[in-house]
Amino acid sequence: MIRTGCERAIASEPNLTKWDMLIGDGDCGDGVKSVSLNIIKRLDNDLNGLGSVLKTLNIVSKAVDNMGGALGAIYLYFDAAVVTAVVKRTGNVEELTVSLG
Repeated sequence: MIRTGCERAIASEPNLTKWDMLIGDGDCGDGVKSVSLNIIKRLDNDLNGLGSVLKTLNIVSKAVDNMGGALGAIYLYFDAAVVTAVVKRTGNVEELTVSLG
């Protein structure tokens, strides 16, 4: 599911860039493509972490953390909210520390 989302985001790069050129500096498409490729690479390199939702979110967080820019900050807030919700739901605080560490 994450890989499919990343692949679709990569395919959307030209449109995202075009739309961002109208209201911003035009780097949104490149940023989304770059972080999506980074997420796929990290998922492929850490197949052992994919059994845990929190470990998978940690992989995504690390890729997004390298993104930078306003969109990167928005994604980090979203990711932190998802991790917090998962921890509240499961009660697994130990993995939260690992995930955000």
